[in-house]
Amino acid sequence: MFDPDQPALVTVGIPFFNAEKYLKHAILSVYAQTFPRWHLILIDDGSHDHSLEIAHLFAADSRVTVISDGLNHGLAYRLNQISELTTTPFLARMDADDMISSDRLKTQISVLESDNNLDLVASGLISMSDSCDYQGQRFDAWKSATTYSILSQQTGIPHATIMGRTQWFRRNQYRLGFDRAEDLELWVRTSEKGDLKIAFIPDNLYFYREFDSTSVEKVRLSLTSIRRIAAEYPMSQRERIRLEARLQLLYVASVLSSMKFFRHLLQRLRNRSRSSPELLHSNEILYGNERLRVEILKITDAGQESKWRP
Repeated sequence: MFDPDQPALVTVGIPFFNAEKYLKHAILSVYAQTFPRWHLILIDDGSHDHSLEIAHLFAADSRVTVISDGLNHGLAYRLNQISELTTTPFLARMDADDMISSDRLKTQISVLESDNNLDLVASGLISMSDSCDYQGQRFDAWKSATTYSILSQQTGIPHATIMGRTQWFRRNQYRLGFDRAEDLELWVRTSEKGDLKIAFIPDNLYFYREFDSTSVEKVRLSLTSIRRIAAEYPMSQRERIRLEARLQLLYVASVLSSMKFFRHLLQRLRNRSRSSPELLHSNEILYGNERLRVEILKITDAGQESKWRP
């Protein structure tokens, strides 16, 4: 239960741009948290739909801060702005079109509080479609990373699942100009200077929405940013050749994903399941859908029952 006399320990930062279809459910999933000592920053990036109006429905709550300057600066700029505005010791990332498990904050805070040497913690996630159909699960854990392994995404960090110490985000701000790869640049830079102390927990604490298609132009923009990152950091010639070949394959995959069959195949390959062996067949989708809908119903019910009303 929320106690106004207890200071918040974690800030959830949600930047949003034209997210009117999803933003309310993202916010309700924060209200559904079993850990009550949170603050929520909702920061508009120049939306021209009803997103800002939805955010303002929650502005009467002292736990919620809504910020809008009417400008479109991009994700990296807004994430840096959130870290500067955060007054709590911990900061959690979240995208405006996703949802989080009701135990996310409690679980990730416990990991960070148990080890003062850790700065970041990432979790597993459930991938879902625009209409909340189950697409699979993702969880990757590794002990060490290199520039090549990060840029080739062989050692991935699910960006939106991250919670970390606020001071880490302040001393390691996102660099502008690496559109759609600002997270990869951050991981490479902090890894190179030995400041990427991260833990991975397998719990599916995040519900990540996969849209039916990503435009080829957006993929091209991402690959351009990755090539710029690669040019700044050390790699062997062999790694550079392998990375370029991998980027070419990603571009081809983006073109193929415009076709429904290939799009679904690529999603299945990307969402490597860690389910028990008996679920690794066609029934996994049915079972996954059932679990996902139960979880989402639980989250939205808990959020609706909380004192979020304006």
